[in-house]
Amino acid sequence: MKAKDYFNRYKNGLASENMDAYVLTFREMYQEMFKECVDTMHTRQIKQDDAVVSVFKEMNERYNALCRLLAKEYGTSPIKENGFAVLACDTCEFLRPYFSKELNSLKHTNEESEDTE
Repeated sequence: MKAKDYFNRYKNGLASENMDAYVLTFREMYQEMFKECVDTMHTRQIKQDDAVVSVFKEMNERYNALCRLLAKEYGTSPIKENGFAVLACDTCEFLRPYFSKELNSLKHTNEESEDTE
């Protein structure tokens, strides 16, 4: 699916003020994105780590595009950029070195928000 498809499918739940609805929507969305990565790897018959990483980076870019669409619609995004990369690295530890730039950008974002509180 494209970022716009994820946006249309999940925007209401992600923008929900009900935390339970938000969490369920986010979990469902992440699982669907992760499954799409696995399906893509099977379709492409991927066997090399760098090709696996490319699939996850493509999905992280789609996730970031979703963040921008949400921000455009609601003024701010209820999900953070590179959040898919963080969760993918937590799920598949071997990805972590390949996503160091994305993980560091999120770390700096968190540090900046702590400084402003």
